[in-house]
Amino acid sequence: MSWRLKWAMQQFFDRQLRLRNRELLNNPAAYYASILLKMVPGIYPPPLQLRFRHSPHSFPVGSFMTAFIYKEIFADSDYDIALAMPRPSILDVGANTGLFALRMKQLYPEARIACFEPEENNFTQLERPRDSKGAGSKNWYRRTLPAPAKHRRAFYYPPRPRLEAPHN
Repeated sequence: MSWRLKWAMQQFFDRQLRLRNRELLNNPAAYYASILLKMVPGIYPPPLQLRFRHSPHSFPVGSFMTAFIYKEIFADSDYDIALAMPRPSILDVGANTGLFALRMKQLYPEARIACFEPEENNFTQLERPRDSKGAGSKNWYRRTLPAPAKHRRAFYYPPRPRLEAPHN
């Protein structure tokens, strides 16, 4: 069984996730539809729009991975952090489709966020929330941050420790 199918099945049978999606989304069924329609790339090309219940923000689900990342960032709150400052400056390097930046804007509406994403399809989706009501101050860059190959930077996040390497 493919990991996508296994993961999708878990989402459909996770009661806590269903309850959380009811809190977060205007139409939770759209999330589950996006999983099914995006599981096999190319079957349903148009993105599905997910709208938040208590926020002016929405985002397009153009790929299976966007649904996967939504769960990690919003439903599971894996990246929610308490910052001591009300107007932090945040760099989102490897921003993908911008869901982390969107979550930070929900948590810190006055935050200044700079997103860096080199991959064209992701960057196209990253640009869509730019004009959405309440998006705040975000700067978008379609490029990587260069670093010499000998430098590697470890980012420790307790639930998911990993080594981040620069993309050249």
